Amino acid sequence: MSNTMRTAAAGLLAQQQRIDTIANNIANINTTGYKSQRIDFGDALYTAMQNPAQPADSQTGNLQLGHGLTSQSVIRDDRSGPLDVTGQPLDLALDGPGFFQVESADGSVAYTRDGSFGQVALDGQFFLVTSSGQFVLDADRQRISASQSLDFMAITPDGQLVQDKTPIARLGIVQFADPSSLESLGGNVYRASAASGDPVATTTTVRQGALEGSNVSLADEMTRLMQAQRAYSLMSRALTTADQMRATENDIRR
Repeated sequence: MSNTMRTAAAGLLAQQQRIDTIANNIANINTTGYKSQRIDFGDALYTAMQNPAQPADSQTGNLQLGHGLTSQSVIRDDRSGPLDVTGQPLDLALDGPGFFQVESADGSVAYTRDGSFGQVALDGQFFLVTSSGQFVLDADRQRISASQSLDFMAITPDGQLVQDKTPIARLGIVQFADPSSLESLGGNVYRASAASGDPVATTTTVRQGALEGSNVSLADEMTRLMQAQRAYSLMSRALTTADQMRATENDIRR
C-alpha cells in the first residue's frame, strides 16, 4: 500500500470516529447530566526523507514525510448543563462542580451528575437509589436510608437530608482536580483514575426538584458533523485517486 493510501485510510478512520462521537452526543441531547465529548486529533508519525540532491552521508535538509492524522483521546466537556425544574422531591441537581457518590455493582464507589433519584424498600427501610438502582451514598460513603418514605424528605442547599424536621444524612458530594479524566463506566457513571486525582468534599449547592440537563449544543454538533463529513469525503476522494494511480502504474508495467 502506498503512503498516500495509508494517509487517506488513517484520515478516514479518524473522521469516522469523530462522526461516531458526534452521533453519540446528539443521541444523548436529552439525557440527564450528560457531558458532550469530542475527539482530540494529532499528527501521525513523521519520517525523514533523503534529499536526492545531496550525498546520502551528508543530508542537511529537513524533509519530513507525514502520514496523516490520528485520534489521540476523547475529551469530555465538563461544563454544567441547564437546570430543568421538575418539582419531583427526589430529583436533585448540582448547581456547580461536583458529583454525587453512588455504590456501583461491585461495591466500589462511583460518581454521577445524574440526580434523577428514586427509592426502594428493603427490610422495612427506604433507600435512596439512582434511576438504574445504584444506592446513593452519604458523606461517610454509607447508603442513605430512612424508616419512612423519602418522598416527604426535604433537602437543604448544602445537601442535608431532613425528614420530620430531623436530619438523617448528608449527601456525599465530591469534586476532582481533573474531572475530565474520570473513567466512564457507562450510564452517566464514572470512577476515579490516577489522572483525575482523589475525590475531595465540596460545598456545591443542591437544588431539590430540579435536574441538570445535557450540555450538548445541537447547533455546535451539527456544525462539527458537516465539517467531519466534508473531511471524510475529501479523504475518500484521496483514497480513490491513489487507487487509480496505482492501477495506472500496474497497467504501464504490463
